[in-house]
Amino acid sequence: MRISDDNIQKARMTNLIEFCERNGYELKPERNGDHKVVGYAGLVIKDNFYYRHSEEKGGNALDFCIRILGMNFKEAVEALIEVNSVVEDVECDRLRQSQAKQEKKGVFMLPKRAAANTVLYPYLCKVRKIPMKIVKRMIEKGLVYQDDNYNYVFPCFDNIGGAKGAILRGTHDDNVFKGRAANSDVSYGWVIESDEYCNAVTVVEAPIDAMSLLALYPERAGKNYLLALGGLHLEAIKMFLKENKQIAKVVLALDNDDPVKEFVEKVKIDLGQIYEINVLVPVYGKDWNEMLEQERTA
Repeated sequence: MRISDDNIQKARMTNLIEFCERNGYELKPERNGDHKVVGYAGLVIKDNFYYRHSEEKGGNALDFCIRILGMNFKEAVEALIEVNSVVEDVECDRLRQSQAKQEKKGVFMLPKRAAANTVLYPYLCKVRKIPMKIVKRMIEKGLVYQDDNYNYVFPCFDNIGGAKGAILRGTHDDNVFKGRAANSDVSYGWVIESDEYCNAVTVVEAPIDAMSLLALYPERAGKNYLLALGGLHLEAIKMFLKENKQIAKVVLALDNDDPVKEFVEKVKIDLGQIYEINVLVPVYGKDWNEMLEQERTA
């Protein structure tokens, strides 16, 4: 059953202090309403937000359950809404009003979700040959959904969970639509986070390539970051590196064509003196999804 947008919003706004106390996590009060979570180095919560100093990352209550506690998307929403305690209504109203003002000013807003993902599984699993478990994982993490125009929406977040843009892809290959949602910031790409600490990121052109790469090389799953640029955007690589300062190695796993060759040289010139730059190309086919399709239909 699809989780409603209202419940997702409630989960994000859940009072983390009450959530932690209810679930047996020991808290140590600090100044200005902050609370340290005992046993989690450098982890601080306040209202519906958390911040981890050791990683220089934070986010809302839903991010806390997924990133810190290791829950999947559905588990996290259900656990949070059970608490039935959100930050004060006046704060919710302030955020909604701010959001409406931003929309009028041309600030990015995620496209509206469709009532159901009617074409998501058939297209990604049957047409693009991506295993269902990978697609399901991306949906649970909130990294892909279907909008009212039957486009696939791949949200692009900053390192504290703020939506900065979205990569869009149509479902009709005979007249395919590719692009970005209105007011997207192209300096942010689509990121699959690692499940453990790592210092490497694998860069691909499109989210479908990222999911295809996971299917082709399952041993990579959870062991490094995957960054989809939504094209060839050097600024998206630079922004990711800026927000993830532990990264030392960049693997360019891009399409096998001439524009990519020029782009790779540009990346090496700009970043090669600071980062280890490696190149990974498909064994056959022009991109990772084409390679996956050939392998799964052979």
